[in-house]
Amino acid sequence: MSLELIKQIMDILIGLILVTPFLVIGSRRLVFCVKIIALQAVLLTAVSMLMAFYTQEAEIYMVAGLTFIIKVLFIPYLLYWVIKKIKVKKDTMDFIGTKTSLILAGMLVILSFTITPQALSKGDIMFGNSIPVAISLLFLGLFEIITRKQALMQVIGILMMENGLYLVGVGTTYGMPLVVELGIFLDIFVGALIMGVLTFQINRTFDSIDTNQLKNLKG
Repeated sequence: MSLELIKQIMDILIGLILVTPFLVIGSRRLVFCVKIIALQAVLLTAVSMLMAFYTQEAEIYMVAGLTFIIKVLFIPYLLYWVIKKIKVKKDTMDFIGTKTSLILAGMLVILSFTITPQALSKGDIMFGNSIPVAISLLFLGLFEIITRKQALMQVIGILMMENGLYLVGVGTTYGMPLVVELGIFLDIFVGALIMGVLTFQINRTFDSIDTNQLKNLKG
């Protein structure tokens, strides 16, 4: 496989990754949003596998495998379990409408590509647009956290931001050291578990996963 073909495949994968946040922001169905965040993880896994093939680094293959196990299998399964337990299928609680959200999300993507130094976005880095797309994921994940009231959608926003950081690491360093990756994956694993249990407990306490209900805990 030639280097030019690898770069073309990378551009396609990164372009697809950029589409996924808009699918999440434009949807109110929780199960669909979980599927999209899992798809985003699949695309990141494919990026890592292609990078491993290009560099012939065994550690990157291991990182890709861990990405698939934790982000594609474990975390979506945990979120599906929470959705089943809380019996909430749609997110009807947000601060702004869908159309406005999509417009603002588009503006954040434009901002990401604007503020990214040209040396990073179009230099010798193999992943041509990986940095601006990664920054877009960070912005859009934060946007999801701010504009959604349901705890589960905020968890998805956090996962999206982490995926952005993952893409930064892969795109700029051709994969971080395995020890660092293992530490990050452990944090994600524990964090997702805690967030899932916390969401379940919020629903049990308030019969809702609206985070505004947490204000009732004030003494």
